[in-house]
Amino acid sequence: MKPLRVGFQRDARNDELFAAALRILEQSIPGMDVEPIVLADKTMTQIEGLLNEGSIDCAVVMVLVNVPEHLPDGVDWFRLPCASNQGAENVGIHITFNRLNHKMVRFRSLFIRAVSFVGAGAGQADLCTLAGVQVLKRCQACLYDSLIDPSLLDFLKDGAIRMDVGKRNGRSVGQSKINKLLSDLARQGLRVVRLKGGDPGVFGHLADELQAMERLHLPYRIIPGVSSLFTAATANGFLLTKRSVSRGFSVFSARDHRGNLCELGTQARLGVPAVYFMGIQVLPELASRLVNEGQGAETPVAIVLDAGGLSEQIIQTNLGDLCSGACSIEEDGHPRPGLVIVGEAARYRYTRRDGALQGKRFLLMANARKAAELKSATRDFGGEAFVWAADDGRDIGVPRTIPTFDAVICDDPEAFRRFNDEFGDAALDEKKIFTTSENLRTELKGKGVACVVFGEGCRPEEIIQEIAVQIVTGDLDKIDNGSLPNYLE
Repeated sequence: MKPLRVGFQRDARNDELFAAALRILEQSIPGMDVEPIVLADKTMTQIEGLLNEGSIDCAVVMVLVNVPEHLPDGVDWFRLPCASNQGAENVGIHITFNRLNHKMVRFRSLFIRAVSFVGAGAGQADLCTLAGVQVLKRCQACLYDSLIDPSLLDFLKDGAIRMDVGKRNGRSVGQSKINKLLSDLARQGLRVVRLKGGDPGVFGHLADELQAMERLHLPYRIIPGVSSLFTAATANGFLLTKRSVSRGFSVFSARDHRGNLCELGTQARLGVPAVYFMGIQVLPELASRLVNEGQGAETPVAIVLDAGGLSEQIIQTNLGDLCSGACSIEEDGHPRPGLVIVGEAARYRYTRRDGALQGKRFLLMANARKAAELKSATRDFGGEAFVWAADDGRDIGVPRTIPTFDAVICDDPEAFRRFNDEFGDAALDEKKIFTTSENLRTELKGKGVACVVFGEGCRPEEIIQEIAVQIVTGDLDKIDNGSLPNYLE
């Protein structure tokens, strides 16, 4: 791996802090050399020029605030974690780099935690999901809307940053300011929660905030919430689907972005996406009927199977391919639950490429406490995790199809054996296996299966961080060799 060329301006007052920064950088990826380059009295504009021309990969900037200000447009940054015994309690050690330098973007992912966009539910706090409450308990900064139950903030830790960014009673925080607050807090390495009323994806400006994250290649995850649509309708007995009365329903905003009444005619309603339940077994017929009724063959379609489950699968296609049979669903002998989304909304989906783990899915085989810690750490680093077994060894929700996953983390050999019995050796073909059990390693070695062993004393976050380092190291090697596509373009 090529050395990381780090520019810094020598200053006797800051030498200890610069040494601390270099130490952190060297320790972040074992075997990576850090080459310090002294920048003699360079201005930030001159440093930007060195970054742009590739003379240095990044530069260390010392500031007395959490967020470096007045950086040129082409320069991005992140803050290094610094222990108080390194003398940096009141000083931020920031790394600046050219925002188009994909090597530095991947390297930064080791220091950034995914921002969680959480639906607070509509009305009372107990309509916030368990997943939402769990991230609130761990977060270090929370930006919340006005339409939430304030008692949800009681879940925050002492010392957590709390910011009311709601729009109500004539007071409004601009969307650009919210976007900047989110990205600045994330680049400080904090666990950030954006708490939004109801479900964040229903009329909640979620797309604007995600675009801000993606422009800066910052990882995020979405935790859906109970929308006011359902607390107003289902909770009060206004059943939007009822046999012999209604096969479905439409949801619209009555006003446009300027506050004016929207066009509500038939043509306007035809332009919105449609979601079909119970359509997986009749996909070709459904697509053909939609085309015959006037929808274009190029109309985007997204099929989500086992949504949120162990075997979740997303297929993006169009009506034409469904009609022709060019896109089909493999049932494996069992009908799979799924939704069919038709319309422009099906063209887009959340990107999971920017976290250190790049959206990889991990199957966890551990007791409940350790599995919960592994799951939280995996999501912090931009991955997904699903638990296979509980403390007492019972299987949790054995799916009808083989789970969709990229790797296994196991410290419960018995759970591993049960999984193997259920799905056979083929389910583990070409899958990476990580374990803290020497017994499992010996057992797998006897079958000719390799695995990576961590010491039994490794904390869950240390395990996930080491896996993240391995993934990022592999990407940096590919970048150095010119074989990793530049996804920043």
